[in-house]
Formats: sequence, structure tokens, C-alpha cells
Amino acid sequence: MAWVCAVRERAVARVVRDYFEETALAESSRLLELRAVTRMQAWWRGTLARGQLRLLNNSARRIQAAYRGYRGRQRAADQRRSHVRSLRRALYNEAATLIQKMYRGYMSRRTRVNFYARKRYIDEVAERSQALRRAMQAEFEQRKEEAREREQLEAAAEFSGITSNLHHLLSTATQAGIFKSPFGEVYSAKAFDIPVEEHIADAFRATRARRQQRAKHQPGRPGGPGTKRAAAT
Repeated sequence: MAWVCAVRERAVARVVRDYFEETALAESSRLLELRAVTRMQAWWRGTLARGQLRLLNNSARRIQAAYRGYRGRQRAADQRRSHVRSLRRALYNEAATLIQKMYRGYMSRRTRVNFYARKRYIDEVAERSQALRRAMQAEFEQRKEEAREREQLEAAAEFSGITSNLHHLLSTATQAGIFKSPFGEVYSAKAFDIPVEEHIADAFRATRARRQQRAKHQPGRPGGPGTKRAAAT
């Protein structure tokens, strides 16, 4: 029994000694463990806070996107309805204008203007206009022809007056005149489709005939009436 008691006492003493040693060791490392636990708690709380903040941010962005989409769809729907209303209003206005125009035309044709009488009047006016235009055109052509003939006569008279004193430029039996080409009649100078030499010859003959006629009616000139009476006495 004494041996058992001794073993028991030694065991109890060892347990007590180990307890105090472990307690002292724990007390010596308590501050380090407290710091470690505090850091672990801070990290965990930060992780939880960041996760919560990330969740809140994502949720806020989704809510904002949904609200912006909702507001955008509302504005688009409002603009679409306004555009449809404006298109319908323009269509109704155009239809009303067309209906009013057709009704005014119908009432005007029925109560104010006789279409067939108006058509006959317009046809008569057009026919008179055509007749007047034809008459004016005929008169214009006639006056133009008269003016052309008058210009030709005046030009011929002027040309005849000019060529009446150019008989010295006519061709002779030995010398060709300046208006006659040595290469033939085709290349000779012409006026009014007649060779110039013929004009000069005709004008000279007419001038000579007029001079002879005047000389016959003037007394005192050779060949005049006074000369014949003197010869008779």
C-alpha cells in the first residue's frame, strides 16, 4: 500500500507540475495568440465586409441598369406613340384635304361651272386663236415677200444706176472686161444670177434711149423739133 501511495503522490505532483508549466507556457504565448486571433478576425470581417459591399454594388448596378432600361423603354414608347400620332394626323389631314378638294370640285361643277359648256368655249377660243395665228402668219409671209421683192427692186435699181455709167468696163472684141473671166461664163462676176456685163449693157442701152428721147423733145438740139422746123423753112 505504501508503494501505491508513493506512486500516486508522484503522479499527482507530476500532473500539478505539468499543469503549471503548461499554464505558464500558455500565459507566455497568450499575447501572440491574441494578436493572431485579432488579425484573423479582422481579415475575416474585412472579407465579409468586402463581399457584402461587392454584393451591394452589383445589386445597385443591376437595379440602376434595370431602371435605366425601364426609363429608356418608356421614353422610346412615348416617342413612338408621338410619332404614330403625328403620322396619323398627317394622314387624316391629307385625306380630309383630298375629300374637301373632291367635294369642292363636285359642287363647283354641279352648281357653278358647266363642264361641257366650258369645254366648248375653250375649243372655240382655241379655234379662233389658231385661225388668227394662221391669218397673222399669212400676212407676215406676204409682208415679208413684199419687203423682199421691194428690197430686190431697190437693190436692182441702185445696181442699175451704178452700172449705167460703167459701159467703159465692158468687154470688146479684142479685150475682155474686168467683170468677164477668161476661164468662161461660169467664173464671170454675176449679180442677181445675171452676168454683170449684161447688167451694164442693159443699163447703158436704157440710159442712151432716155437721153435720145429727151433730145428729141428739147428745141435747139440736133434732131429736136426746132431743128426740123428750121430745115423745113
